[in-house]
Amino acid sequence: MPEMNLKHGSRNDTIYPPTRDTAEHPTTQDTAAGTPIRSPIPEKHSNNRSSLDELREQSIDTDQIAETLENAAEKIEPAARTLMAEPLPEQISHWLDLHGIDRINDETRHLIGKQSAFQLLLKTTLYEYYHQRGRLPALPDDIPTALRRAREETGDAAFTKTVLDEIVGRADADVADDISVHRHDLLATTQPAETIAHIYETLVSSPHRRSLGQYRTLPAISDLMRSWASCGAETVLDPGIGAGALSTPYHPDWSLTTDPDHAVGIDRSPLARIMGATALTISGQSHDTRATDFLHLPSDELPRDADAVIANPPYTDSQTLETPDKHSYRRIAEQETGYDIPAKTPLYAYFLYRSRRFLTEGGRMATITPQAWLATTYGRTLKQFLLNEFEIKALIQLNPETISAFDGPATTGLITFLEASSDPDPDTNVRFIRVDDLSKLETTSGDRDWQPVRNLISGAETSAGDWGFATTVKQENLEPSENWEAQFNPVDIDKSDLSPLGDLLTVSRGPTTGNVEFFCLSEPDVAATGLSERHLTKIVRRPSHIHGYDYKETDWQAARADGKDVWLLDPDEIEAIPDTVTEFAEQTRVDCATVPVDVDEPNTDLINYLHEGVTEHGLAEIKTLQTRQYWYRPRWKPPAEVLVQSAGRDGFRFMLNEASVRNTNACYGFYDIALSSRELKALLAYLNSDVFHELVRQHQRTLDGGFEKIEPRNLERVPVIDPTDLPDETVTILSNAFDELRQRARQGNEITDVITRIGHIISHVV
Repeated sequence: MPEMNLKHGSRNDTIYPPTRDTAEHPTTQDTAAGTPIRSPIPEKHSNNRSSLDELREQSIDTDQIAETLENAAEKIEPAARTLMAEPLPEQISHWLDLHGIDRINDETRHLIGKQSAFQLLLKTTLYEYYHQRGRLPALPDDIPTALRRAREETGDAAFTKTVLDEIVGRADADVADDISVHRHDLLATTQPAETIAHIYETLVSSPHRRSLGQYRTLPAISDLMRSWASCGAETVLDPGIGAGALSTPYHPDWSLTTDPDHAVGIDRSPLARIMGATALTISGQSHDTRATDFLHLPSDELPRDADAVIANPPYTDSQTLETPDKHSYRRIAEQETGYDIPAKTPLYAYFLYRSRRFLTEGGRMATITPQAWLATTYGRTLKQFLLNEFEIKALIQLNPETISAFDGPATTGLITFLEASSDPDPDTNVRFIRVDDLSKLETTSGDRDWQPVRNLISGAETSAGDWGFATTVKQENLEPSENWEAQFNPVDIDKSDLSPLGDLLTVSRGPTTGNVEFFCLSEPDVAATGLSERHLTKIVRRPSHIHGYDYKETDWQAARADGKDVWLLDPDEIEAIPDTVTEFAEQTRVDCATVPVDVDEPNTDLINYLHEGVTEHGLAEIKTLQTRQYWYRPRWKPPAEVLVQSAGRDGFRFMLNEASVRNTNACYGFYDIALSSRELKALLAYLNSDVFHELVRQHQRTLDGGFEKIEPRNLERVPVIDPTDLPDETVTILSNAFDELRQRARQGNEITDVITRIGHIISHVV
């Protein structure tokens, strides 16, 4: 279930439209139990326009409602505790699994209590909706029984019984009364999806929502996605409906209507299904909602073809996905697309693969996801799929430096606009649009005006205003192997006389320890363990330990005195140590003791420390150790002449390693350098220049939190100067400039003018 998108506006819908005969209503279908059931859907609300001020006056106190539900949850919790006693009933176990709850404790019992209270509010609101239209009698004192009957009398699948109904039914009757009084508030809101989402977010903690990959996007973004994708659509599919923010009727210009005739909402969570159904019903949108896994939904079970898909899929990465689900999703995607899907593909990518199967020719699709797939290896397959199955209309990047796209992760948001095509036009203009300042898209009344962005998507305009950046690339010129993220920041530098960095040297990762706390030690750690220095190697563990552009022996000694991790466990091969960590762990288990101290045994300190590793650090369970040649030491690499951090916020620093220390995988190292010392310094001046900073952006990718990441092979592809082809005088000038740069940095002096001077020198070279 993707997180709910909270808007700052809504249609001016009449709250209680006149009742029509049941036979006039469209139908919905219930698949929670696998049985089709006809269920009337309320009529579309009138589109009479009222002012923004009037709508804002109709807002409700969602915090007060959430407080009521919190209090009710405390009263419901004893009933939840009783029902959740071991052994767990199958229906409870299934509910916990669907909602990402993997353990039973007081916190999860309270969460179930809050879910139960929240669901009761949603169902009593729906009940009141039908009562206002003469479809149901007034809500009686016996609320649980009334809700069960409502399912039979209305045919509305949202009343389908869940395990939460069972829990509420076991609680005191006054709890239901306390909750149901707010049904009138919820029914009166002009923004049902936003109101429901806000209550849910207040009740359910961020860590729990994030564990399910549920993230809320900015309020205005859902408006842009919906107005583009659903314009003229008869049926819109919302896979992962959540609170229904993407499919609930709304248009920022209320004199127009672009609402689809029908919406189909899918969500694995039964609670989310009820949330979305409630919002759609209150809004008068004809719909089907289903509690099922979209990635397992057979295509012939969708009630009708979709000519629009609007999606905010869950962002769960491949490592977090349960293994059976990951294998199943991958198998289905490969069968349906014919592509070999990489194992590291995250969950949201499978939604993009799957959605094409349900989309009609020419149908539109708008999705919001992290932008990682633009630059990753697994993204190459996805990019090839999109190029072959869609005309890519636009990719909109929300600048991570100025815009937080989601309520939760510091992830760079990417909105993708696609039109399904079995034969995409290679001349399609793909617009790469970067939004830097949302405030520049606001009207004088404070509302978001996306028209300039829509004009770019449609081609009516070709350049952005002061709010961002835009460029256009023909679809046939986009290569899946290229980093599409670079299109948002094109570089205007002549690269014709530059060579790939890989022509001059090799970039290699630092060794993976498998357990940093065990293998990297400080001087106090060494003293406490009694390890001999013959089993240790000098390291710089973090790039942050290097404060400038070089690292000397005096820097290592200072770090040692400061208690930083400066040693790497790196013993020679020891015959007394078994070849595998599993054998050593078994030996330790049988012996139940460390090796006795023996003055004649030179490796006693090491063996005792390894015993501690398997008993207290779980070394035997670490896969990295199980595949190494010598499990008790990281892969050996000689000290690199140059070090560079693998990721950072403000570009990359290339640092001369004059202390000849080794590095961990927090840094990459330069090897096989066929340059003199002077030529290497000239290269380092270039690598630390603004020119290189611009060029490297074409090969890096942005991680969560705004970190810039580049892989060794991609770094080797970045164009650089070749010092061996430069005039001797230029090499000397650049070499001296690097020496000045590192000296100033070491002294804590300003370096901007040096960086600028290096840039001027390079401008005469490239």
